Amino acid sequence: MKNMAFLFQGMGVDVRPLLSTLNEAQTEKIKTLCLKDPVLLKYQIKEYLFTFSENNKMITEWLAVYTIGYVIYETYISKGYRPVFFVGYSLGLIVASACSGAVSFTDGARMLIEIEKYRSLHTVENQTMAVIIGKSFQQITSMIDRKKLNDMVYVAIDNNNDCVTLSGIEAGIDTILSMCVADGVIRAEKLKTRYAFHCPLGAAGIESFAHYINCLEVKDLSIPILSVYDQQMIDSSAKLKMELIRNMSSAMMWRTTILSIRDMGIEEFAEVGLDGGLTKISRLIDLDLQFTTIKKINREERFQRV
Repeated sequence: MKNMAFLFQGMGVDVRPLLSTLNEAQTEKIKTLCLKDPVLLKYQIKEYLFTFSENNKMITEWLAVYTIGYVIYETYISKGYRPVFFVGYSLGLIVASACSGAVSFTDGARMLIEIEKYRSLHTVENQTMAVIIGKSFQQITSMIDRKKLNDMVYVAIDNNNDCVTLSGIEAGIDTILSMCVADGVIRAEKLKTRYAFHCPLGAAGIESFAHYINCLEVKDLSIPILSVYDQQMIDSSAKLKMELIRNMSSAMMWRTTILSIRDMGIEEFAEVGLDGGLTKISRLIDLDLQFTTIKKINREERFQRV
């Protein structure tokens, strides 16, 4: 296989309608993990995924995405795909950390629980995040400045030239979304989260999470992770601990990161996730880049058997 970068999907996706994308072996691996891992057992992830049990807890969705990402990564490796390094999109950094061998699968799951715990204890105002397609980073920043919402609304992720993710106080984000809709953007909607990540609001109470990370057993990485913040390689436990903490409240530079990977001479990517979201936003950064998804792999295998 050619040199590839593996892109790890973030949280906030309801993966249950997408389970049909997986083959029988992948589905069975997920079920086995759900029955073996103590965290997944406690939060009844198997029931959530396969019986569509009613569960509105955000952590349940996070753990489901985390588990599926882990199995998808193992599938890529079993098919002979070899990553040069990983890139984690938001909380996808935790999936990447587990797949790199830096933390155990169970510790990665517990990390998600710690994040939800510290955020729930220190979120006092109505917070949310939103995605806008049809406006650039500069255009959205100008709108925030014009409405004097700099203490309420932040550009959390610069995805590509025409897509940004916002984070902040819900009232301020509603104002920006209304302006975008009036301008006729392609998409302007809130994400399914009550927490504002990748902005200064995410730093409230972060001391407790930082203490947890600093006490956690984290090994040096078998496969490095490229930072989405400064585009530097993370290969040691110390660097990864700093990145995991920074991941809560720093703005992500996804577009810059993909361009930096291209400039390294790597033009092929494998998305570790189900919905193809990273492929959609990343291919628009440079149309010459090539992307592989688990859906594509499984579809090609089905065609070969026919």
